[in-house]
Amino acid sequence: MNQPIPEFVSYVPVPCVCDGIVIEKVEGSPTYDVSIDRTPLGEFQGTIRANPIYQPPMDEAAYIPGDRIKLMVVFLFDVNNNKFDGVAQSFQTQILGRYDPEVLIDTTIDNPISERDNNRVVVKNKNSEASVVLTDNYEATITPGGSISHTLKAFGRGIHKNSSYCRAQNYHRIISHNDPLYSSREMFGMFTGEDSDDEATRSAPEDSLINYRRFVQQTRDPSNWVSVCEGAYAPWVGPNNNHDTVEQGKDVLYTRIVNADKNRITSEYGEIGTDFIMMRVDDVKLGEFQAPAASGATPALVGNRFKMGISETGEVEIFAAGSGIPLVNFAGFKLSIDSDGNLTVFSKGKIVFTHGDADEAINSIVMDPKGGIDVTAQSGFTVNGKKLINENFINFLQTFGATGIALSVLPPGSPEPLAPTFITNMQAQAKLPDATPFGFLTAGVPIPALGIISQPDKFSTT
Repeated sequence: MNQPIPEFVSYVPVPCVCDGIVIEKVEGSPTYDVSIDRTPLGEFQGTIRANPIYQPPMDEAAYIPGDRIKLMVVFLFDVNNNKFDGVAQSFQTQILGRYDPEVLIDTTIDNPISERDNNRVVVKNKNSEASVVLTDNYEATITPGGSISHTLKAFGRGIHKNSSYCRAQNYHRIISHNDPLYSSREMFGMFTGEDSDDEATRSAPEDSLINYRRFVQQTRDPSNWVSVCEGAYAPWVGPNNNHDTVEQGKDVLYTRIVNADKNRITSEYGEIGTDFIMMRVDDVKLGEFQAPAASGATPALVGNRFKMGISETGEVEIFAAGSGIPLVNFAGFKLSIDSDGNLTVFSKGKIVFTHGDADEAINSIVMDPKGGIDVTAQSGFTVNGKKLINENFINFLQTFGATGIALSVLPPGSPEPLAPTFITNMQAQAKLPDATPFGFLTAGVPIPALGIISQPDKFSTT
């Protein structure tokens, strides 16, 4: 009797990337027992042994139990029946590396509460896809769908040990129950548009503004607060922290504002120009308040008391002792250093250069807008190494000129007095005002310095 010819079965090895969880390390070898998921065969029963592509020393573990990994597994594909038929045992399974899944839900579960493979429990809303996942590898994940998820992972290794992973486009934290407006809040995220029409016009990457901003009140009294912003310049100040629009009014990369009653400190970094680095101390004449404005609130009205600006080229400009007048301000002091190193100092009041608190009467230069310039040098005053004479020399001539300061030739040894007209003229010239070219003394008609230091100030809070 003729025997039937057995059907020839043709298999093709096909490598596939699968997900897995490390079960344990095989003692004395670099091999790991792992469970795999997302395979061509669907749910894979049991475990499989795999080696990492990178082989650490035998006594070190590259992975620990519970690590989620990617694996390269070779399966046999049955060409005759057009289906996969198990793992190719002649090929080595390799561990490609760790991975952190964004969402652990990969199948539709009809029963809202269900078990899968004895390694996780899933609670899932059948309509919205919102899910909670509890796994045997000490992980818990909650996701409402979309790109938002929050994963809590116990144990682990390195920076992944006992970690919390939050994934979202925008984060908001609000301190509730402080007042009806919930003023104290924190936000980090990306602004892509105020509405769908606005979002459609933001096609370039630079049109999507990313920032981190924080607004915190010291108490429930809204007059004392701190506002910080990094990234796109859109600080939350006053009622602005209730507005959902992010605008880039400046090239500022970082700003910090501290408001205490009617006093405000502002720091900004990144604005191209004289205020690349800027710090201000202002009087708050009128704080931010709600008004029909694109930014959500009208800017505050502030008068400057102190301002320091450093340009991107290293130029410096400092105003101090400001009058606190908004828009058109006057300062009592100004210091500027240009890019060539030229120093200019203006001061409305007296300028004193000396060594210490008690040294003005020893060595000092005092510039008084009313009394002039006074140089005190108890140890001597020299120019080019030569000591200078002073008013005492004229007094000496006046005192001893009449009795003689020269020896006459006839008779020998007799005093030779200066001519009386010479002494009279010398005394007259010494009393001439400073404006006279032939006056001997620097004391003249008092002309006080004006001390006007204008400070054009167009600073705005938003």
